Amino acid sequence: MHKRVTIWITIMLLVTAARAQVRESESFQTPAGTDLAVYQDTLAALGKTIMTAEFSPDRIEANYRFIKTLVSALQAPNSFSFKFDSVENMRILYPSDSSFRVMTWYVDRGNSAYRFYGAIQMNEPELKLFGLVDHGTEFVRPEDTVSSYETWYGAYYYELIPVQTGSQPYYVLLGWNGGDYRISRRVIDVLRFQGGKPVFGMAVFQTADGPKNRIVFQYSNKASMMLNYLPKENTIVFDHLVPFSESQRGNYEFYGPDLSYDGFTLQDGHWVLQENLELKNERNPTDKFFNDPEKMRREPSSVLPEDN
Repeated sequence: MHKRVTIWITIMLLVTAARAQVRESESFQTPAGTDLAVYQDTLAALGKTIMTAEFSPDRIEANYRFIKTLVSALQAPNSFSFKFDSVENMRILYPSDSSFRVMTWYVDRGNSAYRFYGAIQMNEPELKLFGLVDHGTEFVRPEDTVSSYETWYGAYYYELIPVQTGSQPYYVLLGWNGGDYRISRRVIDVLRFQGGKPVFGMAVFQTADGPKNRIVFQYSNKASMMLNYLPKENTIVFDHLVPFSESQRGNYEFYGPDLSYDGFTLQDGHWVLQENLELKNERNPTDKFFNDPEKMRREPSSVLPEDN
């Protein structure tokens, strides 16, 4: 077994499964050599449980089995070419050259606590897989931090934007970070490769407070935020967030959109903040799903913002 796969199984499956004392179940076993379509059916069933099970222990247990099954599936020959498009809880993004793919999903662990999971599979003859280990709750200043794939600022990604700067490209990722019972979060992150390994964060966002490695938006979980990419304009657009009253400034539980829009426009490899943009497109009505994971869990096939 490839060394990176071994690391992922050790960290993400064996350790966490031991903590949760997961029981084995024959109904979810997938023997070596199983056809990828069969693996997909198993993953789809487990994914549905992750998204719809009423009790958090059932969702958590299904997730550990999901990880084990996914690793087994990706070990099959030519697995990179298999889309897993019926696995509705997992989002898979590719750059334009299909040199790799990013797979992410999340688990509602109960009490508005979310854990994010993911993997990056390289498009190579021999399996090269990096498991993404969510350490988002440990970040003190996420916008100023560069992290490895082993200390990932977890998110459920829905957009990947390739950026070519000189000989070394990087990739901007738009995602949802869950938050808690008071606050929702969206994130703009950067993925790049150093020494063949994924690194997250890069000081390419020019803001009024100086350069940032990633952008994290925090706002009331009762509000809805738009964060999308306009490829023709090379601009990431988003709602301008403000406190509901001046006395609540800095308390993001009471932040929401004020019906104006800001953005980051790509200029010479950097993303420069632009304020008070004029947008012709109406707000995407499906944005609400990112603020109510309960609805998202009940409707796992919900259309996401980039599907417009």
